[in-house]
Amino acid sequence: MQVIQDRHWVWYVDDDLIPALLAVEPGNPELERRAACCPAFVEAVRCHREGRLNDAIRVLEEGAAERRHAGECYAGAGQIYFEQQRYEEAARVFEAAAAAVPPHPAARFNQAVCLEKMRRYRDAALAFEKAAQLESNGTATILGLAHCLLCMRSLEPALATFERCLEIDHRHFQARFGRAAALQLLERYDEALDVYGELLMERPADEDVLANLISMSITRGDLEAARRHSEKLRALKPDHRAALEGLAAAALAAQDYPSAAKYCVKLTEVEPELMEAWFNLGIASQKLGRLEWAAKALKRASELRPDQAVIHTCLGAVLQLKGDWEGAAAAFALALKVAPNHLEALWGLEQACEQTSASSKAEKVLEQILTVTADSPEAWFRLGWFRAQRQAWAPAAAAFERCSRLRDDWADAFLNLGIAQLKLGDEDAARASFQAAGGTGQPVAQAAEQSNFTNALVNLGHALRGLGKEKEARECWSMAAETLSSGQ
Repeated sequence: MQVIQDRHWVWYVDDDLIPALLAVEPGNPELERRAACCPAFVEAVRCHREGRLNDAIRVLEEGAAERRHAGECYAGAGQIYFEQQRYEEAARVFEAAAAAVPPHPAARFNQAVCLEKMRRYRDAALAFEKAAQLESNGTATILGLAHCLLCMRSLEPALATFERCLEIDHRHFQARFGRAAALQLLERYDEALDVYGELLMERPADEDVLANLISMSITRGDLEAARRHSEKLRALKPDHRAALEGLAAAALAAQDYPSAAKYCVKLTEVEPELMEAWFNLGIASQKLGRLEWAAKALKRASELRPDQAVIHTCLGAVLQLKGDWEGAAAAFALALKVAPNHLEALWGLEQACEQTSASSKAEKVLEQILTVTADSPEAWFRLGWFRAQRQAWAPAAAAFERCSRLRDDWADAFLNLGIAQLKLGDEDAARASFQAAGGTGQPVAQAAEQSNFTNALVNLGHALRGLGKEKEARECWSMAAETLSSGQ
């Protein structure tokens, strides 16, 4: 039985990670030209030639019952299973072949390849190690082992194993490429760049080397290099994912949003299930003011990766800009389902609740914000405001007092605290708060611009009038009128 030899190794780049996939020969081209060694094999060859692969497998597995033919029959069945991409069954019969005719290094190697195809990297690594022990001079098994270690993110062992392969053949292209990928993942970028440079000198049009150079350039923030490598790769293959990703990243960094959107649209056509393409398209569209497109793109990204709070949060922000407050609230709620303490989503939900008149829910969201960041004066102020709206004066006063302690230059916090204290009948405390508001040094116009100072004066006037202090109330209203005429 011929060993399933590796045709080439390809590391597909996805952002800064480099998962590697082994490409192997699909099937054994010598299967129909083998000398017949048992009746079952003869019959299996006939079935295989006629395209009756399942019949061929059945005949071979039945023929394996005769012990002296078991190894070859199991190996032949494994080859056909592999052709059908039925890797689990192929791995099973290759293991049986190795057990029937030990040591059978070819069957061990083929079993390892099947396990690798199923992404069972730990099991595949063990099988490659066994095969390497049986065939110590070959590079294919060592490459297979190194590849599995790389996929397991056992980076130092992977690097050592690629170097072990290079001790056998120091010019082995795939081993040098694998070594560069390991160095890249270990963040030894200068060393990786040297190796990639050598490989490009030998093969200037190698798509995989260019793809990894794009990934590494993006990771290092060298977006000019990413653009340069991307243009070279796109000239070779216009729809190459890594090239489009690199060009989109460079355009986004340069704030060239029309180009970024163009490349992202192309990416969504090439890789419709790629979340990053839809997400970046949403960001670029939002920057261009194309809110409808941005919302659609971010919605698609959220469907592809519902476990990413940042996507739901960005979608919520775009829906806010569109004025779709209910949709925004739903998006922020999904973000918080994934990450309950996500501050941006919490603030977005609070604003959406306020806009949809869900005051009680907004108040609860503010309380949750304060469990995450207890020293936020803005959150304490907003909480006090909602409590004041429902005339819960004691809790409102407590919130405004905490706010004023955190920001002693915020006039409106002291004014609202004074109003709450007046409502509670504590005139001395209220007077002190009003004096503190005047002593913040904050100009009236600035206070009005920053925190609705005018409304606070109006509310204070109503509170004073309710306490029978008509003169003081009129003074507050007069100040409010002056503020409107002078500062706004």
